[in-house]
Amino acid sequence: MSYQVIARKYRPQGFDAVVGQEAVARTLRNAIERSRVAHAYMFCGPRGVGKTSMARIFARALNCLAAPGPTIEPCGACDLCVRAAQGQDLDVVEIDAASNRKVDDARTLIANVSFHPTRARFKVYIVDEVHMLTTEAFNALLKTLEEPPPHVKFVFATTDPQKVPATILSRCQRFDFRPVPTASIVSALSGICEREGLRAEPEALRSIADAAQGGMRDAQSLLEQLATLGNGQVLAADLHALLGTVPSERMRALFDAVSSGDAAATLAAAGETMDLGTDPAELVRQCMRHSHDLLLAKALGARADAGTLAPGAAAQAERFSEATLVYAVTLFAETLKTARALGEGRLLAETALVRLAGHRDMRFLDQMVRELAALEKRVGAPGAASQASHAAAPAFAAAPRAAPPAPPPPREGLRADPAPAPDGAGDERRPEPEPDEGSRSEPTGSDLSGHGPSLRQPSGSPEPAAPPDPVALDLDAVRAGWPRVVEAVSKMSMLRQALVPAEVAALEGDVIVLSFPPSASFQRRTATEGTWAPKLLDEVAAVFGRPLRISATDRSEAQAAPADEEAAKSAIPRDRLSAHELAQIDDSRVARLIERELTGKIVHRYREE
Repeated sequence: MSYQVIARKYRPQGFDAVVGQEAVARTLRNAIERSRVAHAYMFCGPRGVGKTSMARIFARALNCLAAPGPTIEPCGACDLCVRAAQGQDLDVVEIDAASNRKVDDARTLIANVSFHPTRARFKVYIVDEVHMLTTEAFNALLKTLEEPPPHVKFVFATTDPQKVPATILSRCQRFDFRPVPTASIVSALSGICEREGLRAEPEALRSIADAAQGGMRDAQSLLEQLATLGNGQVLAADLHALLGTVPSERMRALFDAVSSGDAAATLAAAGETMDLGTDPAELVRQCMRHSHDLLLAKALGARADAGTLAPGAAAQAERFSEATLVYAVTLFAETLKTARALGEGRLLAETALVRLAGHRDMRFLDQMVRELAALEKRVGAPGAASQASHAAAPAFAAAPRAAPPAPPPPREGLRADPAPAPDGAGDERRPEPEPDEGSRSEPTGSDLSGHGPSLRQPSGSPEPAAPPDPVALDLDAVRAGWPRVVEAVSKMSMLRQALVPAEVAALEGDVIVLSFPPSASFQRRTATEGTWAPKLLDEVAAVFGRPLRISATDRSEAQAAPADEEAAKSAIPRDRLSAHELAQIDDSRVARLIERELTGKIVHRYREE
């Protein structure tokens, strides 16, 4: 008796024997039990998942001679069951559409449909790879497929249903066969090894299932090859030698090097693997699968099926974040696609591994937003402000606004505005003292400018600092206090953005002249016109202790640099400060930038989106 390969020897003989297609099998069994058998079925799915086997089982169930009618458990022993299982029965006709694809072949089928079966109840036509039929052949079948004789059943099988016309699909009941799960393949192969007396390593069976990619027939063929190579033993080493894949221990060593962030060790491990004959594309493919195994082990923990994961995946997954593993799967998928297009497999594989080694502790964007939100809460918590002020020591500390006292009588030759401060100004922010050229005291116990007590006293109610003398207001004082105006409007985004390009150019009586670049016309109108201009005037009056007006002018590019230099000289008398004070000023600017941009702008932007 001639030898029969494992894929044919262990072909399913009943609905329950078709691995991984339980939903399809249950539907067909229920249709037979309830006498609701349709006239045409379309079995779709990848290769080797049981489409043709299911069609033969269905034909035997309809025509088994040992049963008085259609049955869900064909005997498998009667002449019709035996010959139908082999595809040789006259009433169960199997047609290869790849070699019988023309319209003449369709006409022959239509002519034979009118003949009754010789001994069966139904004449079943199993058309394999039906998508290979020509358009003319499909059109010829339309009428017969829609209204066939009651003794005829059609079962079509295809691996590419997209090529089947919609007019054909609409006349059939469609069943989609899924790739067989890895665990189901491993279980089926274990049963075959027991019946065949083969000694198989668990890792070898898992590697076979991975290589089969959901195809049971491919897995059975690989099992037979390895059994022949190993003289009755199914070894993982033989599989890697046969397919050129990477052993699990070498893959673990490679990802250990990646997890350490050592680019040299990563390149050495990858180069050693490829020097043993592993194809770079296969290495990238296995790295993608290993990353997926680590992701499952990381996300599912104890719920992950250890039998389908790479050995040691749970322990190794702890060295990576979930975001890194998601990035790794995407990175290797893109690398594999690029390697197929360019052909530089080794170069791209090594580059991808080094990139992953540099991103082994990534975080998801929503995690970063939550962390920034938590940071914002900590900064705004009670006591956090005083800690931040001691750490940052801003150069111009923002103090609570207080209603300015009545201005003194104007001196001769100077102009004073007798108008009172706006109502409610005392509820907003107290003006800060202006820097005094004669003061060089340290910031402990007093502010940096040397005027009055410190505005950042750690406890108790600080004594309100006296507002600046409106008579002594000059261009230098306005430029020195202007950063506090910008800080006061920081919560009003339109005003804040409008004042970014502005510079104090002059002080003409009660009018502060701001200069804007020619390209900032929108910011200029926002600061001087519309609904935002009165709010800016309120902040200016609160900071400088007197009502002032704002006007704007354009500045040329040539004037920008001198203006910046003059503002820098007048804003802070750096040449009159000690090294300790200069360091505190620089640190305070960095602290304000971090607090404002990170905990304000970024968090609020993502919340709005």
